[in-house]
Amino acid sequence: MKRILSVFLFLLLLPVCSAVRAEESSPYGYVARLTPDGASDIPAFITIGDKSTAEQYLREGIISYYEINYPVSLPEEIVTGPEQTGVSLFSTGYWQHTAINLPAPSGGGSGIRVGILDSGVNPHADFGSRLLTGYNVLTETTDTSDNIGHGTRVAGMVASTSIGIAPGAEIYPVKCFDAGKDTYVIDILNAMQNAIDNGCDILNMSLGFTGFGSDTQLYQSFTDLISHADRNDILIVTAVGNDANKGNPTYYPAGLSGVIGVGAVSQSSSAASGYTRASYSEYNDTVDIVAPGNCVGAPDKDGDSDYVTTSDTQHVNGTSFACPMIAGILALGLSTRPDKDPHIVADALLLSARDLGDSGWDAEYGFGLADVTAFLAELERTDRTHVSRTAMYTNPDGTVQDGLVVYNAGETPFTLHGASYCTKGTPELTGLLTVTASHGYTLVLVTNMTVFIWNKMLPAAAPRKIETPAVTGSGMAVFCSTPIQ
Repeated sequence: MKRILSVFLFLLLLPVCSAVRAEESSPYGYVARLTPDGASDIPAFITIGDKSTAEQYLREGIISYYEINYPVSLPEEIVTGPEQTGVSLFSTGYWQHTAINLPAPSGGGSGIRVGILDSGVNPHADFGSRLLTGYNVLTETTDTSDNIGHGTRVAGMVASTSIGIAPGAEIYPVKCFDAGKDTYVIDILNAMQNAIDNGCDILNMSLGFTGFGSDTQLYQSFTDLISHADRNDILIVTAVGNDANKGNPTYYPAGLSGVIGVGAVSQSSSAASGYTRASYSEYNDTVDIVAPGNCVGAPDKDGDSDYVTTSDTQHVNGTSFACPMIAGILALGLSTRPDKDPHIVADALLLSARDLGDSGWDAEYGFGLADVTAFLAELERTDRTHVSRTAMYTNPDGTVQDGLVVYNAGETPFTLHGASYCTKGTPELTGLLTVTASHGYTLVLVTNMTVFIWNKMLPAAAPRKIETPAVTGSGMAVFCSTPIQ
């Protein structure tokens, strides 16, 4: 699997991180998963101070595995964003709203609870009673006051009445970062578990950690919790990172299976679409979709009437704020069509994105720029087949197969065909794939292939052919959709 370095809030920053090889004995202690007792498959984690004890617990079967409990420090470097024009309260004057084709506000998001795993969220006139009592994993209290400002702004991008996409949604804050304090891996795991336990439909994680070391089981803890959330129809939205000008590293959990990785765009007068990848936004196979990375107009932490303006020099831009825009759009979709499987709602968002960059999925924009109007229309297209996802499964003999999950939203079975191409080296045609899908899900297993698919009813000279990104993970679906038109 992938590897871990440290966790930190992006906070519109260019984080300062350096790869350090894992030591034989970690000074930070370890985080371990308790061995399931058979009554429940819900992951539970503990911390262990030294490696010898961890090894003993492993031999005795008390734990299933252990990983380094890396510390987290808030970076001090601040990025000052370009000058933007702010507009008081909700208005189409916000370029962020124009970019995502947001219809007039209607209080959407009612009945949906969004977990904000961040620096806390302060009360604000824009939140009112929709800001719920949350949890502070650092102090094990309900004090989720935000002395940094990041979490309040992130929550505002989701559900504030000033700039939020889903101003009817509930905000459940889980404080896992605080000024002057370190956060550890166990804190992020506890924050995820608390949000899941408290009925969140969506987890917004504007945070990340980079690859680390060569330990074989690193990331298993996050993978297990993501899988637990997936089984419970909880969507996880993550920022892909702000280090594009520092080697473009892969950040996690955006790099893990079962989450939606969000990149950022900025305005561009030279781009045909009017928008281009923000200079700081990561571009790699973790990007599923993009949204504006600007939070001018969002609630700020210093009082009921405090908003982010052009005079604020800190925390103005970042994938931290593109991420909650996507969380807000999903909340809007879930509340609009509560009858739909949340995974299908997420897939519909990717399928309806406005294509930017290279045709189809690409590393800079994923499936494209979120388009709320197109997304809501896609959710109403219940009479046609429009969703497929990739997944990876481990067979009983230990071999691994890539899977193609096709969802037929209509009642009439249909047949599609395509070609499988090898994912390594120069692509070579290795055979044809034929799928017949009835109403509901159809799973097709292929071996180590990237799958191209299109509806065979289209003219042969003009098939719609879109590659799925590389598949990673084990035993769970990945949010990598390909339109079947």
